[in-house]
Amino acid sequence: MISCIVYSHSEYDDCWLPFFDRFKRHCSFEFDKYYLFSDDTNEKADKRFQHIAYNNEDAYTNRLLSCLEHIDTEYCLFQHEDMILYDDIHKEYFQECVDYIEGRGLTRTDYIKLHKSGSPRDLSPQNCWRIKESDILKTSLVSFDYMFSIQPSLWKTKVFRELVENNQNLNIWKLETRGQSYCKETLMSSLYTQHHTDQRRGMFHWDSIVWPYIATAILKGKWCTNEYPIELGTMFREYGIDPNIRGEL
Repeated sequence: MISCIVYSHSEYDDCWLPFFDRFKRHCSFEFDKYYLFSDDTNEKADKRFQHIAYNNEDAYTNRLLSCLEHIDTEYCLFQHEDMILYDDIHKEYFQECVDYIEGRGLTRTDYIKLHKSGSPRDLSPQNCWRIKESDILKTSLVSFDYMFSIQPSLWKTKVFRELVENNQNLNIWKLETRGQSYCKETLMSSLYTQHHTDQRRGMFHWDSIVWPYIATAILKGKWCTNEYPIELGTMFREYGIDPNIRGEL
């Protein structure tokens, strides 16, 4: 069984209507269970998502751990509320990713990041190792600077829980930093997706045909219109969002 998990906070609930509406519109894959991790919930959330509350006083990793203890599915998709779909997912490619995380591929897999991202060295062509039988899956090398990141990713739930459990009392930025060492020390087997039609977006990541999402809509409290002017502009008009309230980058 596989669950869909969304982490959020009430300070970001202006993302909830577009996130959940776009999710229903663009995600054709049926998960077994759906969860929203947040300090609060409201009517904007998709009713399929079961709310699991965390202690607002806890650090990011402790919040995650307290919620993950309630997850009983063997596999999960983890994402944040500002990682909003702007087009239909590629259901067949996404199913291929699910097959790999569930152990039906030729490679043992603990974690699949649903786009390509990292440092300039990580992104160089010589570090691109494609899984031979796949058009979209590539190997995350242990030599990567950024083997792990907080982006939409498929996980073995037990592995994700252990990552968080061994990195408690950290904010999200420190988890991304220390998570690299943990993944390498534990010899985590990790993949990422990249299709030949995926386009580079900014300096550090590519778009994803598998899971076409905004990565990410909000940075340091402001809308990332510098990288997603068309996608966010369309979203602002569709949902009546005033970008001046948050501000723009």
